[in-house]
Amino acid sequence: MSDAGDEIRVLYVDDDPDVADLTATALERADDRFVVETVPDTETALGRLDDDVDCVVSEYDMPDRTGVEFLCLVRERVPGLPFVLFTDTGSESVASEAISAGVTDYLRKDAHADGAAILANRIGNAVDGHRAERERRRHLDAIETAQEGIAILDDEEFVYVNEAYASLYGYDPDDLVGERWEQVYPDDETAVIHEEVLPTVRADGQWHGETTGLRADGSTFVEDHRLATTDRGELVCSVRDVSDRRERTRQFEAVFDNTYTFTGLLDPDGTVREANETALEFGGVDREAVVGKRLWETCWFAASETARSTVRKAVQQARSGDLFRDEVRIQGTDRAVVIDFSIRPITDEAGTVTSLVPEGREITDRKQRERELRRSERRLEAVFEDPKMLVGVLSPDGRLRKANRTAMELIDADHEEVVGEPFWETPWWPGDDRAAVREWVERAADGEYVEYESDHVNSGPERRSVSGTIRPVTDESGAVVSLIASARDTTERREHRRALRRRNERLDEFASVVSHDLRNPLNVATGHLSVAQRQVESAHLDETAHALERMEDLIEDLLTLAKADDRVADFESVDLAAVARDCWRNVSSPGTTLRVEAEGTINADRSQLQQLLENLFRNSVEHSSTDSRSRTGDSVEHGATSNRTQSGDSVEHGSTGSRTGSDDSVEHGSTSNRTQSGDSAGSDSADRRPE
Repeated sequence: MSDAGDEIRVLYVDDDPDVADLTATALERADDRFVVETVPDTETALGRLDDDVDCVVSEYDMPDRTGVEFLCLVRERVPGLPFVLFTDTGSESVASEAISAGVTDYLRKDAHADGAAILANRIGNAVDGHRAERERRRHLDAIETAQEGIAILDDEEFVYVNEAYASLYGYDPDDLVGERWEQVYPDDETAVIHEEVLPTVRADGQWHGETTGLRADGSTFVEDHRLATTDRGELVCSVRDVSDRRERTRQFEAVFDNTYTFTGLLDPDGTVREANETALEFGGVDREAVVGKRLWETCWFAASETARSTVRKAVQQARSGDLFRDEVRIQGTDRAVVIDFSIRPITDEAGTVTSLVPEGREITDRKQRERELRRSERRLEAVFEDPKMLVGVLSPDGRLRKANRTAMELIDADHEEVVGEPFWETPWWPGDDRAAVREWVERAADGEYVEYESDHVNSGPERRSVSGTIRPVTDESGAVVSLIASARDTTERREHRRALRRRNERLDEFASVVSHDLRNPLNVATGHLSVAQRQVESAHLDETAHALERMEDLIEDLLTLAKADDRVADFESVDLAAVARDCWRNVSSPGTTLRVEAEGTINADRSQLQQLLENLFRNSVEHSSTDSRSRTGDSVEHGATSNRTQSGDSVEHGSTGSRTGSDDSVEHGSTSNRTQSGDSAGSDSADRRPE
């Protein structure tokens, strides 16, 4: 019993039913694959062609049309279907006509004694050949539409090439059919194929590898090459251009091994499969020293349990399909570094994690820069939030970006309400100043350093006076990228200046009145003294005249000090011995003596130096016992208590040991009052002018 897949369905057309039945029975006996259906005319036969008929057998002389006419109709409907003309009527003209119409076979019924057996054999061969050709054509159609190049060789010559194969080498298919395969390979590659590839194909029946193909224009490419033999001894060749893949492989290797990033490949359980040269070189190890180990057991993480714990956690997280990323400190041969560490999972089409890719990029320098940046930011914040400064950052167009707390405390508004507003329209500025502020901002935006004094509106009833600047901040090219507005509150200083002015005015008025009141009795005394000198000659009167002249000088000095805005001493070279004697004449009394041992001169304001020495001598006389002695030289000693005055550095006098410094300070009298001699000279009888 034949297999259903091997069954051959035969449609037998004959108008003689007896002959048809006998022939059908004989055919089925001759080949058990045959299933024969008989029909009496060609028209009925045409209706049966769609019933999976494998072969048509027909008589030539039929009542409705000839067998050749029937053949032509069959060829129109089913091209290539096996058709055997089996007829009693036979001649050379009939045979020629049938062959011209494309008959598969022609056989006369009376040509052989065993005609049915011969017919069965002819039918079997025709059907087997048709099926083989149909299968071959189906394969060729598939080959022709394949994206890979496919060729069939017989005795090492091309018998078939598809369009893709010919295109790979720069030819048309017809150009290669009949040519030897060596035409598409360079000479050195041909030798390799002869010596290595073809012997392997003959021994194993197949071969797979990469070879170098030669195009018609002389260029070459890398091909993925497969060879296999068929049952008929043909060689089937398939080729794909993998030059891009080879290039991508080289690029991958270049990236993997020639990068500053530590990169590797792990099994899902964390076992190291690969590590790039950067990581190996940093650790000072060979590939064999780390492959096969769990990543956390390798040299890079050996020095830190924290690092090992982090890596174990990273592998566990990545194995579940999630990316892990953190900062980890790893150990190298001669240093430890901080890396930006990550492990990402690689999955297949089903979503199963098949590999893990660890990566690490050194960020030690970046971390240091971040720490320095944070320190700078803290310092900048400390400067920006100076409680005594009002500070704002503006964009080049004058819009406020940020204001410090000190500035915000001055107005009744939130920071969000003023950010983005033009600086001159913010609540700090009164309406009549806004045009000026806008001008200042525009000048600063042009690169000018702008200084200003103005008033700020605050949340209280009064304005606050400020003194400030608007300065530009530029980038490396010199373009202004922002503006810094800063100011100090000068309200208290302004009020202090006003109070000082009023006080000085009162002082000037007082000094004028006092000097006027003093001059009146002084003029009277001077007049009477002049009369007395004309009437009496006495040394006492001369001393009295000297004292009155000194009083006049003191009054003039008082007026000068009172009316001057700033006290500026007029220093000159002064003979210390001469000044000391003059001063002694103004304050000496019976029973006191002065010994002058000073030599040379000093730089001083003569008037104030006289006041200083006179006050000193007066204190010595008034606060010492009788028989007081004074000595002026490198030092001046006077009084019973041996008080000392240093002419070069200081003067000490009085019972309390007060100090007067000619270079640094003057302290005198029982209350130890101090006067800076570099700026002014004072005494216990003169008030100090306020600044």
